Amino acid sequence: DGFRAPQRTSTTTSTVADDHMPSRPGFFGRMLRSIRGVNKALFEPFSFSDRPNSLKMKGNVPEGYTFATCPIPLCLNKIKEIKRMVPGTTVNDVMLSLSALSVAQFFKERDEPLYRKKKDIQTTFIVETRPRDAAKTDDKWFGNDFVATSMVYPLHDGPIKTLLRCHRSTTAIKTTADIPIRAFVRDRVLPLVPNRSITDIAADINCKFTGNTSNVFVSDSKLFIAGVGIDDVRFATFTPFGLYIGISTYNGKVSYNIVLAKDLGVNPHDLARHIAPQLDVLYTKVWESANPGIPVQFPPSTAAVAATTASQSAKDQPAKVEAAAADSKLPEEQPAAADVTHVLAQA
Repeated sequence: DGFRAPQRTSTTTSTVADDHMPSRPGFFGRMLRSIRGVNKALFEPFSFSDRPNSLKMKGNVPEGYTFATCPIPLCLNKIKEIKRMVPGTTVNDVMLSLSALSVAQFFKERDEPLYRKKKDIQTTFIVETRPRDAAKTDDKWFGNDFVATSMVYPLHDGPIKTLLRCHRSTTAIKTTADIPIRAFVRDRVLPLVPNRSITDIAADINCKFTGNTSNVFVSDSKLFIAGVGIDDVRFATFTPFGLYIGISTYNGKVSYNIVLAKDLGVNPHDLARHIAPQLDVLYTKVWESANPGIPVQFPPSTAAVAATTASQSAKDQPAKVEAAAADSKLPEEQPAAADVTHVLAQA
């Protein structure tokens, strides 16, 4: 999924029960999935719109936006542990399932008519089309290089089944002709269309759905600007959709960024506050399936692991410094290692 995640911290070696394992389709299943991928890419412009709901725009141009983010960043270790206990799934699958579970809880609290009628919603999903080995600073690949496909947010399944459905959706996206066809249309067909019409066409095709989702990996370690460490990274993206969910992963923390069109009259905090509780619900259900009869054990947060590592390093540092001083015979004009580190940090 493009993630360069830090080393996994595991609390158990168990995995979920067989009835909760992702299934592998046979030959005919794969053929059917491929046909569906082609049909989806070619005929999506003619598909039905989502039913009206409190997160869907009635028009294509919001008058403004409201923004919220989950109050406390989520622990990446917890998300990765869910992935490990449900073999075959990915970090991306877990993150998407959290979005669906949170939207479902939001609709349930509001007694949404769409939710009462057991209907789901659809969201467009951004997929990067650069090759994995592409140098992103080269002129050919610099900037955005993506297509927008779509997926269903399942709103009426249990937590584990929601995760498995999201996994099936992303697997179909990655293993069928859906993305290559969309990339071909983008590169070969759209250049033939007048520029002034492209935005209207894209809005007409995509805004029949309720929202848009993107997943951005920032860094697995702390970044610095002019020597100042960045504690957290969150962002807002303004789209023609009523709902935008942007997921950012930075330094072991995951933030969900919610942008809603002002026209909806909905407070984005009412959705953002469900993210963290739904992660605990999903983790608990997966744990209980993987470890029946054993009390739930949550993995240590990334921050706690980092603090423990830093504390241990601080304890070990004096001994290391003394040993290095005893063994080193540097010329007087050559700066000590600590001085070099300090200079580099300042630079």
